[in-house]
Amino acid sequence: AVLRARMEPSQAAITATAGEKVAIPVRVTNLSHIPLAQGNSPFGLSYHLMSAERQVLRFDHPRVWFNNPLPPRDSRTLNVYVDVPHDPGTYQLEFDIVWEGVAWMKDLGNQTAVVQLTVIGDRVAGSHTELAGSRTE
Repeated sequence: AVLRARMEPSQAAITATAGEKVAIPVRVTNLSHIPLAQGNSPFGLSYHLMSAERQVLRFDHPRVWFNNPLPPRDSRTLNVYVDVPHDPGTYQLEFDIVWEGVAWMKDLGNQTAVVQLTVIGDRVAGSHTELAGSRTE
């Protein structure tokens, strides 16, 4: 079975403050003949952090699991929570689906989706500390 899915982030580019966490809605359409689902080898949506030149800076990030199966030809929007790098600059977020323990769909020939991420420094020195202190992780 050929695994294929279309990933459509809500935005092509975002700007975020260094060190924050942002949610990026990504619409996934299952173009495969099997559902994307949980199980012994679950499917999950995630991202790879890359430099502006598309060099991988960090490959693995938390997954958003398909707890409710996504049937063939169906679509669903999932929020992917991105940890914004602490260093200001321009990055690329490459969204991909992993079949845990088996393969990333990119490695099987599926097209990924890329969002440009511009990271800016803290707007107000004290606001970042307050925000970080109020988080529950």
